[in-house]
Amino acid sequence: MLWKKLLLVFLLALNLLLAYHLFSGEQGVFAYFELKRRTAALQDDLAAAQRRGQLLSTEIRHLKGDRSQVADVIRTRMNYLKDGEVLYIFPDQPAPGAAADGQ
Repeated sequence: MLWKKLLLVFLLALNLLLAYHLFSGEQGVFAYFELKRRTAALQDDLAAAQRRGQLLSTEIRHLKGDRSQVADVIRTRMNYLKDGEVLYIFPDQPAPGAAADGQ
């Protein structure tokens, strides 16, 4: 009879220990869900980087094949001008001392 009680206490302690390791620690359930979330986020980042790479590859192919498109890109991104053109650059935000109501 005593050995049944000892066995019961041992099995109960073993179950508590296993439950503790199941929910805590580096290999527990919560760590698994965190790794699963991080994996999904990294896969999304990878897919976005691949899409961006494909867009850049397409743009490079177009720029290699069309000199007029190269000129347009240089003009828009580097603010180069053709003869007789005037470039106006507007600030994104008003000057710090300018009044907002137009006074």
